Amino acid sequence: MIVWEAFDLWEWWRGNNKTFFGGGRAPDLMMVSPHHSAAGWERGQRLQDLEHALALLALPGTDSWDALDPIGQGAYGIYEWRRAHADERSDVGTRSPDHDRPDLYGWRIRAGTPAVAVRSAHPAWGDDHHQLLHDLAGSYAFGFEQVDDAWKVAHDEASPVGYILEMRPVTLAERDHAKSIRVGSVEARTSAHGRVIHAEFLVDCELLAEQTHQDAATTRDVMAQTIKSLLEQSDLSPGAVGTVATAWQVASPTLAIRIMAAPMSRPHLARPWQVDAHLVGMVDQEVARAVQAAGVAPGTYVGAQAKALDRDVLAPAALDALNRRLAQHSSDDLVTVGMRQIERTLATKNQQFRDLEQASRLLSVAWDPLERQAELEQEHLWLRRSNEIAIEAALRAQPTGNRRVDQYAWMEITAAASAYLAATMRSEAIHHQVRPTGLRISDAYEITVVTDLADADADAGSGGAGSRVFDLNLGAFRRARAAHMLAAPVIPAGHTQSDELDPPVEVVDREQTAELVDAAVDAAMLATYGASVSDILQVLFSLAHWPLAPEDPDAVAAHADAVRQHLLDTLRLADEPDGPARIAAAQGLLTSTSSALRAVDWKPWHARSRQKRLVVQPLTELTDGRIVVGPQLCYASAGIYGNFVAQGILPWTQPPPPRRVADALEAVRDRKNRALETEVGQTLRAAGYVVEERIREQDPQRLGVPSLQTEIDVVAGRGADSTIWLIEVKDPADVHVTPEIRRHLDGFYVDRRKPCYATQLQRKLDDLAPYADEVAAALGLPTSVQPRVVKAIFVTRAPVPAGFVGGPFQFHTLRDLAAALDDATSPPPGVAAPGQTSDTAGR
Repeated sequence: MIVWEAFDLWEWWRGNNKTFFGGGRAPDLMMVSPHHSAAGWERGQRLQDLEHALALLALPGTDSWDALDPIGQGAYGIYEWRRAHADERSDVGTRSPDHDRPDLYGWRIRAGTPAVAVRSAHPAWGDDHHQLLHDLAGSYAFGFEQVDDAWKVAHDEASPVGYILEMRPVTLAERDHAKSIRVGSVEARTSAHGRVIHAEFLVDCELLAEQTHQDAATTRDVMAQTIKSLLEQSDLSPGAVGTVATAWQVASPTLAIRIMAAPMSRPHLARPWQVDAHLVGMVDQEVARAVQAAGVAPGTYVGAQAKALDRDVLAPAALDALNRRLAQHSSDDLVTVGMRQIERTLATKNQQFRDLEQASRLLSVAWDPLERQAELEQEHLWLRRSNEIAIEAALRAQPTGNRRVDQYAWMEITAAASAYLAATMRSEAIHHQVRPTGLRISDAYEITVVTDLADADADAGSGGAGSRVFDLNLGAFRRARAAHMLAAPVIPAGHTQSDELDPPVEVVDREQTAELVDAAVDAAMLATYGASVSDILQVLFSLAHWPLAPEDPDAVAAHADAVRQHLLDTLRLADEPDGPARIAAAQGLLTSTSSALRAVDWKPWHARSRQKRLVVQPLTELTDGRIVVGPQLCYASAGIYGNFVAQGILPWTQPPPPRRVADALEAVRDRKNRALETEVGQTLRAAGYVVEERIREQDPQRLGVPSLQTEIDVVAGRGADSTIWLIEVKDPADVHVTPEIRRHLDGFYVDRRKPCYATQLQRKLDDLAPYADEVAAALGLPTSVQPRVVKAIFVTRAPVPAGFVGGPFQFHTLRDLAAALDDATSPPPGVAAPGQTSDTAGR
């Protein structure tokens, strides 16, 4: 290996997913490009404003801090881990061999003159107040950025060069029921660069939340009054104080607070252990060596060859790496640790999505909410599924090792699970070809996915998914889904786009579930499975409120009888004659056991096809019969059941439901689609359109045409608009993983025994297109200056993958339908609209 300096190695390792070399064949010679040390100089240049601010504030320089976040994006965050002094510890001499994490201290820094530091992390805040105070610190720091001009004008050469603002929650004796934030002590200290104001903000977190609940403007005004008081006590002139206070009050709010009833017994959890890129790279290298050992030749693989390579070599090698890591530990330890990590993953995701939704709705943000939402979605989905695979694999294998499952051990396991998930998902992508996908193996046995396959069409058939290779614009689809969800009034805790965890409504009584679940579906489920969907929802919501003592872990193990007793004590269902039996049946349906998972063909990369999976059966059984209860997972599972059943499907397809259940669900789907047709008609009428709905093939006279091949959902026209809209309404179930997406796309674009939706719509267009004037007359529309034309579109309730593969028809959602049709019928600039004259046309 030829390296000029250590910094080159560091930068190469960091930029290559924390690995020097990821191939299976060791290189004969490796040379790292030089001059990476320039990155250190460039970083120093980017941090010069922060260094200057820290010097003004007499705080240590950037090299003294453990973390900086972010760099070059407004207010800075600086953090350090600090351990209490030995003589302050009460556990000296009795400490366990565990490494105790030091306490976190942090500041938000507003660079410039005068500089400002706002306390953003302190161990004395406690868990109850830490998040709010941390967010409040960031909001103050960004508030200073917003009033930068007024801040500079208000300070002259005699003014302070900096402000250090400590924050802490008030004690009971300090509570002032009128002010939620007030300035406590203010002291001027002299530093090498001038006078620095040290002040303390006393925050009544509960009162602040009550005063500013869903009112970002009030939050801004409270903060402005605090800054005004601070400056008055810092001996600034009244004019200078007024300048800053006024600027703050007219600026955009920087903090929004919403009070919510916690649907889980412990809503705030620590952050989960992440899937580490370096550990994943180590597993990838093991897989690459297995590929070389199998005699696979370097090259690009597509179609059946690529699928066989992933299925027969790559995925088994990744699964072997996972099983070898699991074998070092006991099954029970693995399951309990894994369940706690899933709890933390879900809690963090819910909190971050609530913050994102509220910030994008109530605040003026500099970042792109859609991009951030898509990033969070994929990050949390992958982490959760990696944890699920590890837990399910442990339940199946029942390892009996004695190594303790600490953080590093679990991160090794989830890295292997991540590699296995990646290999199996890659195989699915190659097989189903929703995008052109192949595998490339370099001479050094580095394995990469390729999508620029000129010969993809030729290989699709051999891939086994059918004759058509789609090119799904996955990024655009995710962005559209994010925009659709962010446009909703509120995103509840369980929201997601690309996964099955959709927002549940919290219910614990039968009367409340009656509004959520179709009565026929409930009756069919009860007759077939011994528990209705309503019973399942009640059980899950009750378990989401499982009582956790302060010393309890985030997911607890309890005897099955204790779980049953909790349900009997908390549910009204228990008072009905068959209530206890129904509760027992629901508990059984919701329990993942080792024997059940071993008895099925385990395909963890599949989502809705599997009944035996953790998110559908969130209670896990240990070897001694105890049940691990995770309140966050139970709440999320309720969202899965509620979301799928509301769409007229079960959260699984295998085994298929009995006929009675299937028929009841099909009736729900039919009503759901009919309801959307009605909403489309109502939306268009409100926009001024004349609408005809549900025109049967026996009634072509309703549209003035001689015949129809099949029923038409909606036809609409407006005034003298030249376009008549033929609308096909579809409300398909959500799809989340590659096989489901492929079936969804085939339903829209691939003719089989039944014509696909696009073919059916083309036939309807063929029936109407030659008779555009007759259709307009049947609708009672006035004469159009321009020739009439019939255009066909699909309308769905939410964005669907079929709208992002470049099909023959445009797709619109119900929410944007009226605006989209307006845009489609508006003339280009300089062209007169029908019946109107533009300035250009007039000349």
